[in-house]
Amino acid sequence: MKYLFLFCFSVGTLLLSAQNETYQIEENRSNPGAKADYLVGDIIYVPFKNQLYKSHFDKELMQYNQLDYNELRDALQKGLEQSVAQACDSNYTMVSLGSHQSRMKEDRNILHEALKYDYKMVPTETNGEEDGAKEKVNALMSRFKSKGGSKKREGTYIEDGQIKSNTNQGNKYMSVYLEDKDILKVFAASYNNSYVLSMNQFEFVVPATADPIQLQTGHYKRNLVVHYSFLNKQGKEVKGGKAIVEVPSDVLSMDEITGVYLAEMGRKITQSLPQPKHEPQIER
Repeated sequence: MKYLFLFCFSVGTLLLSAQNETYQIEENRSNPGAKADYLVGDIIYVPFKNQLYKSHFDKELMQYNQLDYNELRDALQKGLEQSVAQACDSNYTMVSLGSHQSRMKEDRNILHEALKYDYKMVPTETNGEEDGAKEKVNALMSRFKSKGGSKKREGTYIEDGQIKSNTNQGNKYMSVYLEDKDILKVFAASYNNSYVLSMNQFEFVVPATADPIQLQTGHYKRNLVVHYSFLNKQGKEVKGGKAIVEVPSDVLSMDEITGVYLAEMGRKITQSLPQPKHEPQIER
């Protein structure tokens, strides 16, 4: 009788453990950062590098919210991740490499090392034919300019002992690309994903168009800016750009920033992504 009891207890424990594991797997399809060892999703979410976080307002945000620098940056990082996950939920499942699990951290570091950064013009909303025509025109213009002389460096730099500045012309965003695209095959085999959504740069800044008088009074709109790329399994950027959300200068609460303005950011990013292609349902 004693052994029968122990056998029943062991079987019950195993069944309960298996049930919990199954629940965690299903939960993680739309819950990034959960604690299961096995995660799958349509999209792998890659958080921005710590070095690519830029904010003009850290000091007052840290003081108001009683956070140190790392805590503030991590709170904005996590808020963006959760907002994108919630906005994606109706179209895509998402696995986030922002998790603190050792496996996820390792994979995040691998992708951060593999991704290369470059500035591109922000694409305009046009149809395919217009995009193709513009690409041809841009290619011809690029050849013409290259014959006329070398390309000017962008930004502020020293040349011939003098400080020179050449500002970016046009609306650009920080894009990413992969030199070794085979790495995505390894991730696809592990996570069963079709896409990678990379947050390339995060900015909380004074807008370049801010009115000087408003700046003096402190009453102006601040810009939350996120540069992002949406890559397919072949490593091609199928969508990219930068999303901008205005935040009033008197909003300092992290709860409000994440709950209202980063939530809007998440919606803007996901609304720009292509709609997933679902298999047609067969009528029975």
